[in-house]
Amino acid sequence: MENNTPEEKLIETLKEEASFFKTISESAAIGVHICDTEGFIYVNKTFEETLGYSLNELKEKHIKIWDIVHDVKIKEDIKQIIKRREKGEVFPFSWSNIAVIAKSNEIKYIRTSANTIFYKNKFVCLAIMVDITKEYLQEEQIKNLTMMYFTLSQINQLIVRTNNETELLKGICDILVNEIGYDTVWFGYKDASDIIEPEYCKSNQKDCGGKLELDLNSSSDASGTTQVSCALPLLRKDVYVCNDMLSDCPKLNLCKKFLGITADEQFSIANIPLIKKGELYGEITLCITKQNFFSESVVKLLKEIMGDISFAIDKIEENKFSYIFSNGLENSTDWVIITDDKANITFVNRAAEIISGYTKEEVIGKNPSIFKSGLHDKQFYKLLWDTVKNGEPYNTVIIDRAKNGELVYLDDTIIPVKFNDKITGYIAIGRNITKEKEYQSMLFEATSLDAVTKLPNINLFFEKLDAMLLTAKPDSIICVVIIGLREYSKINSIYGYSAGDKLLMEISSALRGVLKETDLIGKLKGDNFIVTLRNIRLKEDVLTVLNKIKATFNETFKISDGTEVDIFYNIGVSLYPEDGHDSKTLISKAQISLSNAKEMGDNAVSFYNSDLEKNIRKSLTFKRELQEAIKNKELVLYFQPYYNTKTGKLAGMEALLRWIKNGNIIPPSEFIPELEKTALILDVEDWLVEETAKKLRTWKDSGLNIAPVSINISSLTFEKKNLDKLIQKNLNKYDIHPSFINVELIERVFLKESNYDTLNALRDMGIKISIDDFGTGYSSLSYLRYLPIDIIKIDISFIRNLQNSDKDFAIIDAIIFLANKLDIQTVAEGVETEAQLNILKLLGCGSIQGFLFSKPLPEEELVKLLV
Repeated sequence: MENNTPEEKLIETLKEEASFFKTISESAAIGVHICDTEGFIYVNKTFEETLGYSLNELKEKHIKIWDIVHDVKIKEDIKQIIKRREKGEVFPFSWSNIAVIAKSNEIKYIRTSANTIFYKNKFVCLAIMVDITKEYLQEEQIKNLTMMYFTLSQINQLIVRTNNETELLKGICDILVNEIGYDTVWFGYKDASDIIEPEYCKSNQKDCGGKLELDLNSSSDASGTTQVSCALPLLRKDVYVCNDMLSDCPKLNLCKKFLGITADEQFSIANIPLIKKGELYGEITLCITKQNFFSESVVKLLKEIMGDISFAIDKIEENKFSYIFSNGLENSTDWVIITDDKANITFVNRAAEIISGYTKEEVIGKNPSIFKSGLHDKQFYKLLWDTVKNGEPYNTVIIDRAKNGELVYLDDTIIPVKFNDKITGYIAIGRNITKEKEYQSMLFEATSLDAVTKLPNINLFFEKLDAMLLTAKPDSIICVVIIGLREYSKINSIYGYSAGDKLLMEISSALRGVLKETDLIGKLKGDNFIVTLRNIRLKEDVLTVLNKIKATFNETFKISDGTEVDIFYNIGVSLYPEDGHDSKTLISKAQISLSNAKEMGDNAVSFYNSDLEKNIRKSLTFKRELQEAIKNKELVLYFQPYYNTKTGKLAGMEALLRWIKNGNIIPPSEFIPELEKTALILDVEDWLVEETAKKLRTWKDSGLNIAPVSINISSLTFEKKNLDKLIQKNLNKYDIHPSFINVELIERVFLKESNYDTLNALRDMGIKISIDDFGTGYSSLSYLRYLPIDIIKIDISFIRNLQNSDKDFAIIDAIIFLANKLDIQTVAEGVETEAQLNILKLLGCGSIQGFLFSKPLPEEELVKLLV
């Protein structure tokens, strides 16, 4: 029977078309798929090979046709087309080029045509496609290269026209976006923290903007900072490109937000370093919403652009400097004259015209001798020209004569100008000091400085040393060193006086190289140098500096004709305040030491007091032994208990440091003072805090009845370390309650208000603060009410004379009475007799410590008391 209705005719037509598409679906060159709004219904083998998805994967993952479309702008269009086809609308539709996303996330470019068919009893979309990726990318590469060459041309034109760095970089950004077609281009400068933020941004993305930082520190990852893999190439001053930002950017969301790029939009970026004078100081970022845009050829052109920009920036900088330089020279109030290598004047500034009275026309081409006053001898000019022709600047006070005959005093510096290691001219810059009467300074130089070395002579050195002694710190050491050259006269005899003078100048320069700026160097008559070392903290440091001086003098010195000579010397030393308190005494005793050193032989060193040198060497040896003791764990803890006066029960104990060396106990009085002079005390007291906490934990785990342990902390550790944090860390580590740790401090700690934050922090933790040896230092009873303390330890010196001294009795009585009123505990140190104990009980002292009850005990004996 013949179908007559339009609907039936349409169905027949679609069936015929379906049959036709079935035939072409077998083609190896054409991809075919059938789909509706629910997903894919059929795909052929070519479709699967092109995009990497099988039909089963597409169905299981519920992937729709618009899900694989890359361009978000046409996703909705495709969805609406499919819906129309499902309603039976028949219409062809095709795209000559559409980007789709393969399973591998690779962007594929296809040419596709689609229509409506009736398949399996419903209207669906049937589409065929051809993979044109290779052809498309080739065309794109050609277009990109053409565009980049055009870019290079435009930038070079801009470079020629622009003489302002920021305007140049802005112009480049504008060209790349407006004329070339990049989506966003920005540049920024590197700050002191190596962070680059956009200085200027040009974009055709309406949502572009916000905060963006590029961190060049590879270890930094602060919130809001974009740390991308471009940092290392930029630091290497190389171009960086990323052709797949969706996959490779570690801060993708932040980048996309700034660049105004939508969620799934592919984009590529390139970073071009900005180089000025060979150093990285910023970068330009180029962004384009295309994947794999920056090919090898494009990158090559980007590097060429980088070189052009760097050249332009350096040129702008040079032009700017040249303008500033020439403008500065012309308008400077200082006299400026420039000559060629033959000393013919090529430039004079306005100040030189005014000072000399000559016009430019009168002096250009002339020799500077036109200004000669006749007051300098030949030796003066010989030294000047010998110096500058040797390539060294020369500074002097020069007396010239103006055109009107008046004398002009100039503080003049002549600087040789070198090009390719060859002197091409000279610049003379002179300050007019005529009104300042520079001749007075010249007189000073003649009377106070050594003529050869320009170091202070003995007269000036006396003045400077006296001034230094007046401002010397009470606890500092000042060292006076006299260095005498041996057989210096032979150098003068053999090589001439100029060679001898050259040697003296070389020695002067060498000494400056090993001494601090605050130290003094002087030249005595003949062949002796004198040096003052200022603010020496430890006596051992004197030998350290002397060894540096000796090492300098042990080097070979070159004299004027290039000959190398070895010198021999002796060194005499005196120390303030041990050997004297004024410059005359100290220099005199250093000279006596020098005489002794000369008797000892070549290169010998002598201290004024030979016993002092022995003591210094002994101290250095002792310090080394202490370092070894710490390293070899020869330091141990002893514990001296203290007891409640009323109950007689154990109230606590004091942890005391002992040094066990070769089986013998070294008394604390011998090594504790040495420790406190050096930073070694910091390491030892770190160990002391942890060792105390560790032992409390060991005792507690052994079921012993632990009691509070007092640890002595030096003022150096208290001020250098975060003591509250150190103790808290070890209490946490060994799970010890703060009430089992007392901190003993000397009175000096409480005199610094800056220490009170740490003191209060310790007390807030529950740690008790004890003031040690109370009454021997700066303490005032009235001051007690202000001190953040819990315990007063009454010094042994008061306890020793308790029975025989009414004053000591009264002091102890007052301390205990006031402490009890202020709810401060008291501990008496050094109690050795029953009589002392009875008096202290009567006065109301809280606790007793001393040999009457127990000497300091090693751990194995102490634990017996804790059972």
